[in-house]
Amino acid sequence: CFCIDISGDISSNCAIPNKIIFDIENPATTPYTVFYAVDMERDYNIQNELLEKLGFLIMPETNSSDDAGAFFLNNGRKMLIGSLIAFYHEGLDFVPICKKIVSLDYKTLLYDIVRTNNGNAIRYISSFSGANEKNSAGCKQCADHYISLYANNFRMANAVRRPKENELCVTPQLLKDHSIFLCIPDSKTDIYGSFLGIASAQAFDFCAARKNQEKPTILFVLDEFASLRIGASDILNAVRKYRKKNVRLMILTQSLLDLDILYGAKIRDSILNNIRYKVILGITDPESQRYFSDIIGKQEVETKSTTISSRSRSVSYGHTQEYCVPPDEFGRLKDELYLICDDGSYIKLQKNYYFK
Repeated sequence: CFCIDISGDISSNCAIPNKIIFDIENPATTPYTVFYAVDMERDYNIQNELLEKLGFLIMPETNSSDDAGAFFLNNGRKMLIGSLIAFYHEGLDFVPICKKIVSLDYKTLLYDIVRTNNGNAIRYISSFSGANEKNSAGCKQCADHYISLYANNFRMANAVRRPKENELCVTPQLLKDHSIFLCIPDSKTDIYGSFLGIASAQAFDFCAARKNQEKPTILFVLDEFASLRIGASDILNAVRKYRKKNVRLMILTQSLLDLDILYGAKIRDSILNNIRYKVILGITDPESQRYFSDIIGKQEVETKSTTISSRSRSVSYGHTQEYCVPPDEFGRLKDELYLICDDGSYIKLQKNYYFK
């Protein structure tokens, strides 16, 4: 399994072999290396391709319709990718590169990239030549925002790095015969969520290269999914294509609204349409309640009405459509849950608490 383990509750209750735990707040944690796939590649051009992919993982496309925001995001990403390519080939690790970027103003950063004489890196920043200085500074600020966690958080330098000699490090390749748990405190998902999203997307890339029906089956447990900010194309590829590669996804979120904010309603629908089973532990959002009631569907119910007048009494029968499970029923779940299949069939079950 590859598990986003909020508060460490899952890993501490899984007595399984070959378990590797990355705990961001443990100074002695097994480190995670962002550059593993790049370091293992010997082809210079493919290395740069992987660094470009990393730039998109760090600064993914958003659902915003703001043209100005899209401009700063796209061009800030170019500045980031140029920096990753230039400074990776100078031997810097991921966190030191992020610190270097944040510590420089945009002009100095661009000059430093040019100084490396790396043609691939320079091509990414060529559009800034003669560009409006205010806009260029805004692009740099956008890139700084996305990498500030790695540049400024004191835990990152210890936890996200290349391994020392003979030191084990966490990489998606370990999923061949290990289970990986990435543990963060419940109160800090907003802080570390972007890193967990990168690690999850890199694990997706590893699974994409698997052969069809390859063993063992890998289970992704993605808790607080909306906090991970995984790019739309990455999660859509995973839910659409990875089942035949013996990869199973468990996406956990508080409401559909979280997915709408991140991706928009159309992509949210595409994600859910490709997930075979939906487990409802409790829903307070009325729109989410109606969504799952609609999946289950309606049934024809016989109605009876009685009319009484001074002279007679008559009874009439008719039919109406009512939800099999009323929307507000999902808001009253306490010790029960609903399991809904993609064909609309469902069952109501008792919750089985692991701590009782």
